[in-house]
Amino acid sequence: MKPGRMDRHITVQQLTADSPAQDTYGAPSETWGTYKKMWADKRDTGGVESYMGKALQAEITTIWRVRYDSGITHKMRIYYNSEGYDIVSINEIGRREGLEIMSTLLTD
Repeated sequence: MKPGRMDRHITVQQLTADSPAQDTYGAPSETWGTYKKMWADKRDTGGVESYMGKALQAEITTIWRVRYDSGITHKMRIYYNSEGYDIVSINEIGRREGLEIMSTLLTD
């Protein structure tokens, strides 16, 4: 992995286990906390648009390359530039040299 290509500072987030937060209806709400901040290489691979009901849904796929970290799982998410990305898959690069993380942009 070439460190010169890792020019994006991302935050890997995880759900907090002791999250007592509730929404206005009393249901438990998700609270995300920082797992780790790290440098990454960002590659947008494309997007797909589809209709769900009467609304147009867009899904943008992004691949992040980061240094190896055994603690990163598909249950986490990536936060970059005021946008959240759901982790879809994680592939190891080499022998623990790095990770290739496929993600989709979270849309409202």
